Amino acid sequence: NSKISYPIHFEKESRTVFLSGEAFFDIAKNPKKPFFVYSNEIITKVLGTSFTIKAFEKDANVTVSVKTGRVNVYNQRRINVSDPETKGIILIPNQKGIFNRETENLTKALIEKPLPLSNVEIKNYNQSFDEVHVGQVINSLANVYGIKIIYNDEQLSKCVITTRFKNEPLHDKLDLICQLIGGSYKEVDAQIIIDSKGCK
Repeated sequence: NSKISYPIHFEKESRTVFLSGEAFFDIAKNPKKPFFVYSNEIITKVLGTSFTIKAFEKDANVTVSVKTGRVNVYNQRRINVSDPETKGIILIPNQKGIFNRETENLTKALIEKPLPLSNVEIKNYNQSFDEVHVGQVINSLANVYGIKIIYNDEQLSKCVITTRFKNEPLHDKLDLICQLIGGSYKEVDAQIIIDSKGCK
């Protein structure tokens, strides 16, 4: 139930398509000819990346989820702004932009199931940690998934853990870490914040 339309030949300075529904795009890089997807109320601009747009007419939200690369998403209705991109958001892998049609707000969040970055070798996310500072484990996860994970290094300075990760989902790994250090985590603006009173 999706529809995409595009010209027989793209313009000299851009590649533009129009989407109603859902589609996954894998765009060849061409900095001189950016790729634009017009999907109802939002415009997604990329130079070369892969991402999914979900923009069904009946849905309350329009979402753009990034797999690789970087995209710029902005509200199409702000056409009276001299440079509408400045009012948009930049998305990187494992992030999604959500446009609420009722409020016309554009927000950033993590995708439901973040995946290791495509350039991360399998050995880097099949890891064993033997009596290491928890910050080392957290930083390793941040690198594997390309997600900023914020924690208080001073509060966690005495937290030493032993664990092994294979291909469990990121949220399961975070749950385990928080269980070991008596903490919790939450997502704020496509970042993870870990809260803990520390270890004795």
